[in-house]
Formats: sequence, C-alpha cells, structure tokens
Amino acid sequence: DRSGLDNNVITSEEAVSTEIYAPYGSRVSFNLPDGTTGMLNSGSSLTYTLPFSSNRNITLHGEGWFDVAHDAQHPFTINSGSSSVVVLGTSFNMSAYPSENYLEVVLAEGKVRFSDEQIDREIIMDPSERLVYRNGNIEESVVDATKYNSWKDGKLVFRGDPMEEVA
Repeated sequence: DRSGLDNNVITSEEAVSTEIYAPYGSRVSFNLPDGTTGMLNSGSSLTYTLPFSSNRNITLHGEGWFDVAHDAQHPFTINSGSSSVVVLGTSFNMSAYPSENYLEVVLAEGKVRFSDEQIDREIIMDPSERLVYRNGNIEESVVDATKYNSWKDGKLVFRGDPMEEVA
C-alpha cells in the first residue's frame, strides 16, 4: 500500500560550480552557456556557476581571451582576487596568474570597467588600451592589442619590446 507516500515531487535548482582548466603546456578553447567564447592559456582556470545566463560571474586564475556575448540585462563579470572586470560586450585579454602578483587587461573591442576593492575608483577602458594593476598601483597605456592575444593562435609577438620584458 503506497497511500502513505506523498506523490508531489519537489525539485530545486541548486547552483552547480563548474571549472574549465588548461593544463600546463596547452591551450583550451571554451564556450560558456550564454554564448561567450574564448581560450584559456597554459596553467589557467575559470570557474562559473550554473545556471549561468542570468548570473554571468566567473573567476579567473591565469590568462584568458574572452569574446563576450552581449546581454545588457546581465553584465559579464570576471573576478580575480579583489579585482573585477565588468564587461560591456567586447573582446579582450586578461592575465591574472596568482603567482605573478599582478593583473593585466588588454582591450581589443568594446568597453570594460575595471575596479578593485583597494582603490576608490572605476576605470572604463577603450579599445587598444592596456591596464596593469600591481600592489595598488594602476598603469594605463595604449598598445597593439594583437601582441597580447596572439598566444591564443600559438604565436608570440615581440615588436620593439625590451629584452627584459621578452625574457
């Protein structure tokens, strides 16, 4: 006799954390549930939570190239340590290896907004701008963005770089 069983089944959508990892010596391309695509560089990982489309927050450890699907209602946010980059529909490179103790964003197209818990301002970046955040200091410059995203195609580009930086 099954009369004592409740036939109503209750399901709940629990958040599920998902990680994409690029082992050392490799590059891994990815497609996120919202249509965002990209590539992770060697030794990098990104973590996000499902369901994703309405909560587009990821955490990046290492370096990634992102081509973010536009969704004005749901901003795409990348967190790394105390820093965050809010993406306003764009493509860009972000490097934030924890062992190197700095964060670098190079914007190819669109706009991004950088902020950190330790500084009292937000910075809006335009295409071909590079931002380096290290020890509470921000350096901004205008660069050739292709130099910073060529790794995703298996190339290293050095144009007029000092030998110290190349090494």
